[in-house]
Amino acid sequence: MVEIIHAMPLYLMRFRRLVIPLIVAFTGACVLIIEVLAVRILSPYFGNTIYTFSSVLTVVLAALSVGYYCGGRLIDRSPTLRVFFGAILFAGIGVLVLHALVTILLPFVGFRLSPISGPLVLSTLFFGAPCIFLGLLSPMAVRLQKDINVREGIGGTAGDIFCFSTIGSIAGSLLAGFVLIPAFGITAILIAIGIALMALGFLGLSLSRKTVSVPLFLGSVLLLVIVVSGERFARIPGKGVLLLNEGLYEQIAVVDGDWKGRPARFLRQDSNLSSAVFLDSPIADLVFDYTKYFAVHKILKPNIHRALFLGAGAYTLPRLLLQELPTSEVHVTEIEPTLPTIAHAYFDLPSDSPIQTHTADARRFLYDSETPYDLIYGDAYASGFIVPPHLLTEEFFRLVRSKLSADGIFIGNFFGNLTDTAPSFVMSAMRTFRSVFQSSTFFAVTDRDSLEPQHIAFVGQNGTMNTDFCSVKLRSSSDRLLSSLCEKIIDVSPKILAAFPLLTDDYAPAEYLTGLTLKKMMRGI
Repeated sequence: MVEIIHAMPLYLMRFRRLVIPLIVAFTGACVLIIEVLAVRILSPYFGNTIYTFSSVLTVVLAALSVGYYCGGRLIDRSPTLRVFFGAILFAGIGVLVLHALVTILLPFVGFRLSPISGPLVLSTLFFGAPCIFLGLLSPMAVRLQKDINVREGIGGTAGDIFCFSTIGSIAGSLLAGFVLIPAFGITAILIAIGIALMALGFLGLSLSRKTVSVPLFLGSVLLLVIVVSGERFARIPGKGVLLLNEGLYEQIAVVDGDWKGRPARFLRQDSNLSSAVFLDSPIADLVFDYTKYFAVHKILKPNIHRALFLGAGAYTLPRLLLQELPTSEVHVTEIEPTLPTIAHAYFDLPSDSPIQTHTADARRFLYDSETPYDLIYGDAYASGFIVPPHLLTEEFFRLVRSKLSADGIFIGNFFGNLTDTAPSFVMSAMRTFRSVFQSSTFFAVTDRDSLEPQHIAFVGQNGTMNTDFCSVKLRSSSDRLLSSLCEKIIDVSPKILAAFPLLTDDYAPAEYLTGLTLKKMMRGI
């Protein structure tokens, strides 16, 4: 095709066979970067769940399929550079529009949609159009490249294009996770992709010796100004917001507000309030009721020499343990590397704190640990509807037990509704936990007779648990929580638990089970 060759400057003539493949590699990288960013964009509202991942993958693949279909037919009707670079230009515009929609709409509709269907709806709304435009390019590139390499067969040409596109996708996937998100954050990356695609589109249209539409150019510039200005406006902190950052795994916010009429400071990880402290009292005055069940260790294992916290949030419980037992060796494994710095800056974690923080996945860290712990506290479960499946299985709890001292204890915070009808997340978790910790007790934080979702404290001991939580001594304790433990015990028989599936590494549909709980809540059941 003579137009393509003559449209390029002389210094590009010898490299003309690589120009279109390299462009396709770049746009392929853009697709994967957008795909990774899509999960991060939706996670603060719906969590890093299988529904979020599946929805994003489904929409991106569907949009690319539509683009492939339409792109082949468009380029057959008009096999010109103008069509090819026009598609790139509109892809860039689509990315900027995507960012504008996310900035304007997501805060208002995100929490109003179900974590099950919401990701699919918003993935379609936000990411469908840009990915369709990017999908147009591969079949267009095959046709244009074939016109350049007239001696190359159609199979070889298609193979070259899809090879470069896939290499670009691989590069984009790696860059997004290892470089771009940690260094720049979501907003800067999206705007940069939009600008780069638009610039490439305008450059290509100029080189094709076609007049660039002045209204289109001015409209694109106006859109860019609006997006950048809107982003600055959107970044004005809301009331009480002290910090709003993109962490390596999640969006992190520190917010001042009220809790039961008292001033408090909250740590929010994505959509979950993971930690909090009262601003008018010492650290020992815990904000959330479920964290108060940490005190059970005073009964089962009062002398703790070595403790491990799976997830720390604002480090309230590790610091509380050190206040109670200053000689204890306290370890924290936290997968989000920015949290220790945030705890120092906003939650008064001393810079010389003896707490040893390990940035690692909880299960992997446990596997690598060699010295046993007297206490392992599990609070890596972000909320009732965002749970890491690999920290719920029989194999995980066996690993936990193997890392406890002879009479060591595990205390974990879980969330769900008590029921005798399968399926149920928390009942399956209880069956799985008891299959490993025969000496175990479950406490309902709110009411053991309630069918509403609530926090459930799981307590298991490596040895034999001989403690009578209903003893006269405990009932007369001055500690309000310890004196009420008897009324909080969930009496669940093996026969009832047998009706619920065991959670294993092979079968742990955590998001599905928690999704059912959420559906019931939303329907008022």
